[in-house]
Amino acid sequence: LTVSKVVNGGTGGSFPFAVSGGTAPAPASFNLAGGASQVVSVTMAPTGTTTFTVTETPLANYALSSATCSNWTSGTAVPLTTTAVTNGVQFSMSPQNAYDVRCTFVNQDTAPPPAGSLTVTKTLNGAGQFNLTATAGGTTLGSASNVGNGGTFTVASITAGTSVTVAETAGTGTNLANYSSVLTCSGGGVSVQGTTSGTFTMPTGAAVTCVRMWAMPCASV
Repeated sequence: LTVSKVVNGGTGGSFPFAVSGGTAPAPASFNLAGGASQVVSVTMAPTGTTTFTVTETPLANYALSSATCSNWTSGTAVPLTTTAVTNGVQFSMSPQNAYDVRCTFVNQDTAPPPAGSLTVTKTLNGAGQFNLTATAGGTTLGSASNVGNGGTFTVASITAGTSVTVAETAGTGTNLANYSSVLTCSGGGVSVQGTTSGTFTMPTGAAVTCVRMWAMPCASV
């Protein structure tokens, strides 16, 4: 019996395995990382059929996608009839047949993608107070109220794939009509240009997205 491990996504890990059935499988327990295999010596009963069970202990953030077994005695894979068990598979062998059983366990990374962060900063040429916000689906992620030049806030963790809107409104005693405003967002592949608001999708992989907003008093005549 040969047990092989395939891991899709993530960095993988060492998955504990156990084999039972017949007479003292050797080894009866072992660990496998992605791409590794283990040959196990198994012994059938002299008559009838012997049932063997191969299971793994799941690791956090990895789901068992499939566990399949085939007989390779003929040189090609002939699927064995198997029964799914918790975290593994079960199959039977009889002594009147030859066996070269190979079982493959496939795990899928289920961990959420790394979150991103957002910093919003106000650059102002002149006087005035402004309200800065970052929202997602109507939920406020962060804000700074009545800030002038250098006003800022940071949202340390935003789920990757979230649609984020950054906006500016007038603070106390400020009229936006008296200012020329520009919004730029960059970092992690984000590129946003706007006036008082802009929307982007938070990148995967702890990418830092920086937003700068500035306003300049318009000249009066």
